[in-house]
Amino acid sequence: MVDHHNLAESSAVGVTAVVLVISTFISLYQIVSYARNMKYKSAQIACMLLFTTPMIVGWSAWASLYVGEELKNLDSLVTIDKAFCITMFLILTEMLLGWTESNGKYFYTKETEVRTIVNMKEAKWLLPCIKPSPLSTPDQALSYLWKVRIGTYQVVFVIITVTIITAALLIFDSEDFKIGDNNSNSVWLWLNSIRSISCAVALFYLVNYAFFAARIPELNDLKIRSKFYLIKLSMIFTEIQPLIISYCAGKGWIADTDDYSQEEITSWTNSLLLCSEMIIVGFIQILVFPVSDYDTPPSSRKFSTHGENSDRLLK
Repeated sequence: MVDHHNLAESSAVGVTAVVLVISTFISLYQIVSYARNMKYKSAQIACMLLFTTPMIVGWSAWASLYVGEELKNLDSLVTIDKAFCITMFLILTEMLLGWTESNGKYFYTKETEVRTIVNMKEAKWLLPCIKPSPLSTPDQALSYLWKVRIGTYQVVFVIITVTIITAALLIFDSEDFKIGDNNSNSVWLWLNSIRSISCAVALFYLVNYAFFAARIPELNDLKIRSKFYLIKLSMIFTEIQPLIISYCAGKGWIADTDDYSQEEITSWTNSLLLCSEMIIVGFIQILVFPVSDYDTPPSSRKFSTHGENSDRLLK
């Protein structure tokens, strides 16, 4: 709980709340803008669901800051929402690849998505040791999509599983589970390590898929890579940061361990960082997810040199 006799602590929480309110209004404004200009329904609904993440994660983290130990289970809500966001982003990317126009209406078709992928001939991976995936046939395109889906959605399964285990340990007040405990036999360390590895794998597949989509000429001006960077900041990196914070807390680099436990330092610092990150996400998403994205279908877009630049980057 916030110590109102501590000026620095009380001010930090108060200022964070004010800026979160502004960020929330921006997110709500973006959602309303999309709802009032519904052109490509399935893709725009996926975006609108993404826009709720800064509010849910940000205010949950703030509540943890304000109340403290009594709201530990809010971390579970934050984690599940992150998994949901990763799912929505992959769905959104597929919606853009399968964007079809007929009689002035926009909708998704699997045939368009597969055809769009096949037209790219191959999918290059950012690691030179991995050979490019050939995309000459629909079967190869579907195989590539399957790899991306499995590589990305596995993090959703892992996050939810770890969250359920964590919630159970907190409910039963297990002595083996302490936030920020870096001992080799620490349950917290093992659970977070598994989650971090899973996030790294998902990050690998998402970054390759985002760069692949960014190379598609018809989608050049949709800022797919910028959208991906935003998701990486708000969802994937924040899953890894508790381990980094815990290590720094154990070394005494954040606060005096004589005055605070490693668990308190890790929990407080991570919650404060989450609030700050969600504030940034709320402001940036209005720039990288403009409603104008859906004014023109891919078939009518002008090609640019952006895709060629991305291609050279991957070579």
